[in-house]
Amino acid sequence: LGQTKTYRIISAGLWSSKYGQTGIWNASNTRVVAGGRGLTLAILQSDGSWASTTYDVFGDAAARQALADALTALTSTQYFVLFGDDSFEPGKTVWSAAAIACGASQAAIDKIGYRYGYILIGRGALGAGNGTELVSDSGDNTNAWVERGIQVLGGVILDISGNAGMVQGLQAASSAITSLTSRVTSAEG
Repeated sequence: LGQTKTYRIISAGLWSSKYGQTGIWNASNTRVVAGGRGLTLAILQSDGSWASTTYDVFGDAAARQALADALTALTSTQYFVLFGDDSFEPGKTVWSAAAIACGASQAAIDKIGYRYGYILIGRGALGAGNGTELVSDSGDNTNAWVERGIQVLGGVILDISGNAGMVQGLQAASSAITSLTSRVTSAEG
């Protein structure tokens, strides 16, 4: 199954870097996915790497539909992080239904205002409200940010709210492999 990796996700309105630049950061404090104005969809690959696209949903109507299409195309085995940078609320009605199908909640989407911080951790077809979301308490100021740590094992994000059964299974398998490796090493030693 491989090693568990830890990442930190930062989303900020007003291009705030007060608490770190927007993006996904690894445990060595290296930004592995950068954001840009709008929303960035970072899809976790089976090898544990990230593939990302930033959609300028603030200024581009076509980008709003492209984000909706990308979220709709995700399969139930594809884990992702969606995070905002600067502003992304115009046209949220275009992409919100697709985000809700992948774990977002209507309440969080409704809360998003001008230059808010927002993070959604989900997977394709996860269902409404089953993902993990953070929305800043305010927008259009340097305190409009949210941050969340996650753990990844292979191509799976372990700490998604609606993922408990799969997480327990993966953790049990990982523990069994570690135990077996220790026994083999002791026997060889």
